[in-house]
Amino acid sequence: MFLARAFPNPALWHRLAGIRLGALVIETAFRDDEHALAAISQHLCPSQLKLELAQLKESADVFITHIKPGEVEAVMTEIGAQSSRHRIRALSTGQMIRIGQ
Repeated sequence: MFLARAFPNPALWHRLAGIRLGALVIETAFRDDEHALAAISQHLCPSQLKLELAQLKESADVFITHIKPGEVEAVMTEIGAQSSRHRIRALSTGQMIRIGQ
């Protein structure tokens, strides 16, 4: 599992392309209509997340973290409206995940 950086990082995606990735934890803090704020604060929004995940060659379990309080449903709805080969879910406070079992 890797914890991805909050802002596009070509070196990360290059490294991930060379390994078999089972799971990825990545932040997506803002809705798409807050794209400018996301860029200024070096966070992702759903459309940017889609571009980032497109760089992964194989499907993976993707866990979304760091969603702005009160925006979980809106952000996850925008993510869900995009086609993706990945299995994308939001993490919640205190949630524990088991990977590889």
